[in-house]
Amino acid sequence: MAKFIGIEIMAANALIYNLENNKKDSVTLNDVEKYSNIVSQKLNHMGCLNTVLYGVDRFADYEEYFNVDFENSVIRKRDKITLQTLRDRFRMPLSAEVFVACVQTEKDIKAGKTFQDETE
Repeated sequence: MAKFIGIEIMAANALIYNLENNKKDSVTLNDVEKYSNIVSQKLNHMGCLNTVLYGVDRFADYEEYFNVDFENSVIRKRDKITLQTLRDRFRMPLSAEVFVACVQTEKDIKAGKTFQDETE
């Protein structure tokens, strides 16, 4: 079965990773793209066809959670939003396959693989 994943979901999950591990409340658009590519590759390896849906308009419905600064290519968590709020909104509804792919991506990063290691 094919999975369609919005870039806003990948951005939120990359942001969750940064908050949990780097204590940073932002993520670059470049790193979101790399994170998305790795998750997509992991899904493909699981036999799960997938497409990441890109588009600036995809962020419009999520302005209460984060601010997208396209000029500086940064996505920043809104001050009032907690890590748990992001988890509840952007992790809990994920399918099992997408959740596992995100967790595996983050374990690889923690183990020392960078975004570049996976995408080169």
